[in-house]
Amino acid sequence: MFLLWMVGCASSPPATVVELLERLERDRGLSSADVAWLETWMDRLHRETTLHCDRTWRLSSRDGWQFSGTAELVLGASSVADLAILPDGRQALVYNDTDPDRLLTVIREDPDRLWAQGLVGYGGLGMAIDGGAGFEEVALDLHLGELQEAVDPDLGVRPDGTFRLAWFGVPVASMNPDAHGPMASHKPHRIYRTTSEDPLVYPEPRVAIASTMGSTGGTDPTFLDLEDGSELMLMGPLDHTAMGWRSADGVNWPPGDAPSLDTRVPAATPDGVRDPAGGYRLYYMKNGEPGSFWVATSEDGVHWVPRREVYRDSDAFNVSVAVDPQGTWWMVFNRSDRACLEHWGVRRIRPGEPGPGAPPTPPLGGPVPPHGGQFRNGAELPLHSAPPPEGR
Repeated sequence: MFLLWMVGCASSPPATVVELLERLERDRGLSSADVAWLETWMDRLHRETTLHCDRTWRLSSRDGWQFSGTAELVLGASSVADLAILPDGRQALVYNDTDPDRLLTVIREDPDRLWAQGLVGYGGLGMAIDGGAGFEEVALDLHLGELQEAVDPDLGVRPDGTFRLAWFGVPVASMNPDAHGPMASHKPHRIYRTTSEDPLVYPEPRVAIASTMGSTGGTDPTFLDLEDGSELMLMGPLDHTAMGWRSADGVNWPPGDAPSLDTRVPAATPDGVRDPAGGYRLYYMKNGEPGSFWVATSEDGVHWVPRREVYRDSDAFNVSVAVDPQGTWWMVFNRSDRACLEHWGVRRIRPGEPGPGAPPTPPLGGPVPPHGGQFRNGAELPLHSAPPPEGR
């Protein structure tokens, strides 16, 4: 039925990609003409941005205080991956699925999948599990009630053994028609949260926090289960340090969007970990210093102290850390794939570094785009532009 509708139905060209996504949400599919328009637009997007060239790498450490050695490439076309250790010891990655062919393939073959994972290939979540032979992609179902960009996930195993999955979500109606990327979306920025006994299938999520804080509104959440049974959600930078919101039960969050905690930690892409030896750790890329990964510690989740740099690599960004039952600490992060950059004719620009036509770089210590999808690639890509002419 869907394929017949695609072939037989004509529609006027969309004015913006947001209008096209509104059609997709309304009709749960697109006409063949709209798919062709989107294919041209996505090709242009991939020639002006680099998120689709992000790759995920992994390192280990005996104590989590210093990571060194040769990193292992574990996943392609993935960004802002969050690492979790499942109860059986397997490693799980949840990540922004940035495969450049994914969105068009899913729209053509299985559009309902967009309500299971978000706008995969543009702003949607993937999941992969390593049982000892490398990461293999698995099917994830979020039971989304609305079409959205779902990015910057955080996966955690709660004290009762259930799974919590959270992410930064941008409904189509909140997308910015004038600039690409979820951080450019209209405020408030919504952090969605859901829990399940199955790490792959979740009930429809609820909005935990809707933030208008700082110049960005916030992105890339991380959650910690505290000793008293409460949950702490941290986001950063807002605008200079990571801020926190606290819930007594993880379900009921404080009204309004004002954070209850300023960690005073200059954290971009923060990732919280409960330390088996006691207390908590917060791993992060130091705000204003791309490629410098640090750890801060806290005894109570409220008072945080930056401790030391744990890894430095000028090509690395988007850090996540987890500790397995044997006490080995694992870190994953992104690097841009040079062959991919050359293929698409784009140049990687580190977070905070201006590209051609980009606005001035914020001062050192000022807000830095956490995962760089909007700014690392130079000027923001207008979404109201018509597709480039054929044969460019």
